[in-house]
Amino acid sequence: MIDFQYSKINAITWWKKYYKNYGNFLVESNPFDKKSKARRTEWDAIYNSFRITPKNYPALVDFGCGSGHFALNFLKKGFEVTGIDISSEALTILKERALKYGLSRKLHIVRAGLRKSIKNLEGKFDAGAMIVTYHCIPKDEQRIIFKNFVKLMRKGGKILIMEPNPLNPLYYIFYIFVYKNNFKEGFNIVNSRRETLIELLRDMGMGNMEIFYHSFLPTFFIRHWSFVKNINSFLCSIPVIRNFAAFNIISAVKF
Repeated sequence: MIDFQYSKINAITWWKKYYKNYGNFLVESNPFDKKSKARRTEWDAIYNSFRITPKNYPALVDFGCGSGHFALNFLKKGFEVTGIDISSEALTILKERALKYGLSRKLHIVRAGLRKSIKNLEGKFDAGAMIVTYHCIPKDEQRIIFKNFVKLMRKGGKILIMEPNPLNPLYYIFYIFVYKNNFKEGFNIVNSRRETLIELLRDMGMGNMEIFYHSFLPTFFIRHWSFVKNINSFLCSIPVIRNFAAFNIISAVKF
């Protein structure tokens, strides 16, 4: 475990409360359940956009891994995964889930916020994922934390960042309803604009960028009406309409 410094204690407190309330549910939930259509749709969108394999990109870091839904899916694909998160509660749940599914051998855990670089891990990873995490970082720390995340990649390494799109009006309703202003230090959705992320990646020495669009209507509708998946796919294929997709997914290569 690596000690971390993180100036926004409210963030740690909020996540501690969250994982305390939902820990049992998360441990018992199956990250590979094909009946969970919304989560499978999200995973398929991420993996298909990333375009990596364990053969070519064996070592992967998942920053903001939480309780490990995506980290576990990467593990099952055969990657060696290092999960980094500020929440010790989340990482404990991730370890339990990895043991439960026989995936702990290739899992490594680091408790850190990347406010400071982790020198012994710099340049060690072939691929890095930051999935729905950037907007949760306090605004004044987003750039430095992302810079330290990029430092973890080797040259030629590939990054995927997936973020909610602030142009999708349904997100504002979702966050107000779910978080009810209990977490004021994070959820900077406006800062996760596609143009902002592209500029950030370029400033960090990333290139060969590809942009993908995921969902339009909330994915939880898919569990009730499977045709919503087709509607989302269709809307995300239309050049103008897709600018309002629920998520932007961007992959890039470190030069």
